[in-house]
Amino acid sequence: MKTEENSYEEYKRYLENSLGITSLTAPKNPMNPYMRFYLERSSEERSNGNNDWNALAKTLAIEWKNLSANKKEYY
Repeated sequence: MKTEENSYEEYKRYLENSLGITSLTAPKNPMNPYMRFYLERSSEERSNGNNDWNALAKTLAIEWKNLSANKKEYY
């Protein structure tokens, strides 16, 4: 992959070919509160070494259910 001024198109092709990402457009709607919570907490957990996605998703879902209304409003 080149690092030239006009390399954006090359970068898009790289993402499409290697990662299977076909669209780089912005999402149409904002994330819901649970998704914001999940992205924040999952990045914290992964930085601590927790890479078991299934267990992490279950743990965060339970944590979200038990979260107080005030904290949910934050997200």
